[in-house]
Amino acid sequence: RFPRIAEPDAWVQEARDDLKHNDLVSAYNNSSILHKGTRFENYTFPEALYKFFLEHDINPIEHFAEGKEIPLKAFSGFNSKRKFTLPDSIEYVRRHAFSYCNLKIPKLPKNLKVIELDGFSSCKNLTITEWPSNLEEIGAGAFEEVHILNGNLPDKLHTIGRFAFNYCKDLTEIVIPASVTTIEAQILDCSPIEKITFLGTPAQIDPDALRLCIAKEIYVPWSENEVDIIFPDTAQVYYNS
Repeated sequence: RFPRIAEPDAWVQEARDDLKHNDLVSAYNNSSILHKGTRFENYTFPEALYKFFLEHDINPIEHFAEGKEIPLKAFSGFNSKRKFTLPDSIEYVRRHAFSYCNLKIPKLPKNLKVIELDGFSSCKNLTITEWPSNLEEIGAGAFEEVHILNGNLPDKLHTIGRFAFNYCKDLTEIVIPASVTTIEAQILDCSPIEKITFLGTPAQIDPDALRLCIAKEIYVPWSENEVDIIFPDTAQVYYNS
């Protein structure tokens, strides 16, 4: 199912030998793990490879699925604090791709569509000031403990997964667009949220979606008792707004 997997240290030495001859293409092609256009669904990439790439200012993402996705657990637990800019060609961030990762990621890719389970969970050096306009799905736990400075979610978003924005210490206000049809449970636990605005009425919303958040003001376009949801005791709810 996968290409031949060699020991990381052996591959790194092989690549270093190629780089001595300034042959980056050969370095890539000789990799036993990276192969352009291949999607690796059940393999965790060894940190040694990424460290080697970053030290040589090579972007390994270009060799994953033609630069359109970050594979499963690709940078999970990666300890380097180097700046790492994701190319705008990325459309999918797979499960746990950057969970507990220390890389400094300045922004999300412009063409990003889907972030799967725990995609950026505990990626504490990711700061969001602007959302990709094409983002459609935020998976469960996708942005736990991330610095979110802009709570105006994009207009094409349709799904917000469980625990999506928990422990986001900079998130004080959030606007949920009318495009959102599904909201799972406990999306804002332990975040200092003060104001929540719904621009539409989601077709599917878990009753516990907001129950444990600490919002002071919640604005909804529906009438009281129209939607089965438990609001926090701390909140003043403004209906038909």
